[in-house]
Amino acid sequence: MSKLIYHVWFSCLLLCFSQLAMAQVTVSGNVSDDNGSPLIGVRIVEEGTVRGTTTDGEGNFSITLPGSSGTLVFSYIGYSSQSVEVSASNANLKIQMLEDIARLD
Repeated sequence: MSKLIYHVWFSCLLLCFSQLAMAQVTVSGNVSDDNGSPLIGVRIVEEGTVRGTTTDGEGNFSITLPGSSGTLVFSYIGYSSQSVEVSASNANLKIQMLEDIARLD
């Protein structure tokens, strides 16, 4: 009987962990300036967390969010920050940052 309880408990535990693993979304994309040139080192953070990444030498990024959706905040010196809602249905992004000259003064 104790073996049966152990197997049922173990099966429930596996099911819970598999559900947690499936509740993730990987968002990737490219960030450029208003001329289409890639921006290197753009900071991308999940809103309300410290989870983040930066763009590579070609403006590309990838970040995995723990839930099925979230909000990403894109920021770069000299450009206006942008917040973008993401989910599994829009997990491939093309972000165009707009210059914010007033913030440079």
